[in-house]
Amino acid sequence: MNRPSKKRITSDGGHQLAPASPVLARENDPEMAQAKAQYLAAYPSCRLCGGKATSVSLRDEAPERRFDRTNFEALCNPCQKGREQNEEKD
Repeated sequence: MNRPSKKRITSDGGHQLAPASPVLARENDPEMAQAKAQYLAAYPSCRLCGGKATSVSLRDEAPERRFDRTNFEALCNPCQKGREQNEEKD
């Protein structure tokens, strides 16, 4: 089920795109949550399996690449969990 994004009004009266995914809603940084929501809207397929992407991960955690869209990857839940499990083993 694809939930549409909703707009929220910010304290300065502007509009902010609310994340469509519960995974994105947990993001502590509103600017990053918005960047990830926009990326997920533009790239709705999992980069690894082609299924429906539900989250956006950073390939490289370096601070200078944080908002670099080439550093983002859209993943489905199974691929995200597999990626996390592989990282825990390393």
